[in-house]
Amino acid sequence: MPDELKRAESLIETKPDSALYILKHLSPDKYKSEANRALYGLLMIKTLDKKMLPLKPIALLDNSLSYYQLHSVENSLSACYFYKARSFKYSLQFEKSIDRKSTRLNSSHANI
Repeated sequence: MPDELKRAESLIETKPDSALYILKHLSPDKYKSEANRALYGLLMIKTLDKKMLPLKPIALLDNSLSYYQLHSVENSLSACYFYKARSFKYSLQFEKSIDRKSTRLNSSHANI
């Protein structure tokens, strides 16, 4: 595992801002190894989640998920499924939020 990915991984829980800074200054394309690209994607999504930011781009997670499925890396695969489910949950909450706002807008226009 490259040193910068080790460093980012070690910071996610205690200093997610620092982990995000490191990861944003890297590119998954930098890594020739599929394993390192998969790890980068998982670490980025985990960091975004820790900071309560949108889990995007979801393609990063999809690439990691595909790799870990193919290579049967159970802990990482489980983490990918967790974050994939969480991304679905967040997107549904967002849609509900839009529906609530439009309902409020419609009722406020009816009162005018």
